[in-house]
Amino acid sequence: MSTAAPGPHDDRVHALLSARRAGRLSRRAFLRGLLAVAAVGHASAPFADIAPHAHGGMEPARFWAVVRAAQAQLFPAGDAPGSDDVNATAYLAAVLVDPGVHADEREFIVDGVPLLADFTRERTGREFDVLAGEERETVLRTIENSPVGQYWLSLMIYYVLEAVLADPVYGGNVNRAGWAWLDHHPGFPRPPQGFHATRR
Repeated sequence: MSTAAPGPHDDRVHALLSARRAGRLSRRAFLRGLLAVAAVGHASAPFADIAPHAHGGMEPARFWAVVRAAQAQLFPAGDAPGSDDVNATAYLAAVLVDPGVHADEREFIVDGVPLLADFTRERTGREFDVLAGEERETVLRTIENSPVGQYWLSLMIYYVLEAVLADPVYGGNVNRAGWAWLDHHPGFPRPPQGFHATRR
């Protein structure tokens, strides 16, 4: 698996993640801080259908089941909208076919999914998406202990957060759920409706 060099937006996200992990930021304040990052980072990935060729050698339905389960564990619904509520899986699918996203980063994300699936089967004898929440958490915490695993998880979190914070025209933040939770009012001008269709 090749690693992608972090860009400026990654540095800002990692700083916010560190503050959040250290207890210096509430979840709400953490996401408010990320609004600026989403505005200037590469949060412009248009919504696109799931690419049939980018599944790390896995059967597509299995690939996306693992992705969706990982996202749900990393960003569960509660007092805030969860990953499913903001269409995070489809948003990531758009990222993986967006030519504006660095190829190494796309490859790194895709290659990590079968590695997570294989590791889970070796450890538990089951698929990641059928594990209970506590079991999923144990697997992800184990992966987090390696630098490669930690960076993969940070990218997964980053793109879930983009789905929470981005303008809905990009395919995430369904019904402005993320904005409503944060009481965020978008500035103008906003991208036109259907903007993503012109970028496919």
